[in-house]
Amino acid sequence: AELLRYLSINVPDIGFVVDVKQTIRCGVSLDELLWTLNSKIKHIHMSDHTQAQDCLCPGKGTMDILNFLDKLQKISFDGYLTIEVYGCRENQCDELIESAKLLEHFIRQAENA
Repeated sequence: AELLRYLSINVPDIGFVVDVKQTIRCGVSLDELLWTLNSKIKHIHMSDHTQAQDCLCPGKGTMDILNFLDKLQKISFDGYLTIEVYGCRENQCDELIESAKLLEHFIRQAENA
């Protein structure tokens, strides 16, 4: 966290990608990461997770997605959000479409909050 804080303060043109899956795997708090990197976040690799599995389509796990998007709104995130999942499961295209619609709905809610 200290290195990220240092870079975000002392390197004016730096930007960061926040990968939800990697953050969870490393045991890093998403809240702390968002507040540390703040306006330097340029891209989000979005996925959902449970205690047993990560890299799920948004809406298929236990992550409070609306709360996460609300926090992005509070730090004035104006970058890209990419749904990032791995594997090739039956009906995955349908899941991705459903997740995209869910994220779009939640983004609108966060914007109007």
